[in-house]
Amino acid sequence: GETTKFRMNFTTEFRKRALVFAGLILVLALPMWVWPWYCQGMLWIGLLAGMVEWWASTWNALQEGLLQDAPWMISTFCAWVAPTIIMVMQCEQVLGHRRVVECIFIQLVVGDTAQLLCGRTFGHTRICGSLSPGKTLEGYAGGMMLTILYGAVVHKWPLGDIVIAFVARGGGGP
Repeated sequence: GETTKFRMNFTTEFRKRALVFAGLILVLALPMWVWPWYCQGMLWIGLLAGMVEWWASTWNALQEGLLQDAPWMISTFCAWVAPTIIMVMQCEQVLGHRRVVECIFIQLVVGDTAQLLCGRTFGHTRICGSLSPGKTLEGYAGGMMLTILYGAVVHKWPLGDIVIAFVARGGGGP
């Protein structure tokens, strides 16, 4: 009955997450750890992909007649992209190559998973519907708090380093 259905959904979700995790290790983490130029290239590709996704979602929202979202989306984009460009340009000098890779990995693994779990457990307030239909304020806030806690307790990192990694990533996940 319900228990079997829950187990099947959980198993399917776990398998998907395990495959994504393996891909992150092989395609992102290991090459980024070894080659600083690869790390920098992936940061720029990620930033450009985020910018394209943002504008595609903004365009779709405008096409659907959601003109009231346009000023918010444009101003938020400008507030996000300018500091993120500066961060990508200077992150290796400020944090060091290995810390940058650690920040990215922690955000992708710990942050996204924490947001998913917090969003599914506590999420009620939908935000950024045109960018990420499943994203909730509770998932975003809970994921950020758990990521900060993880970085501070496990790695003894300053709060600023962890927040930079979280915000620059755009806080993906539900």
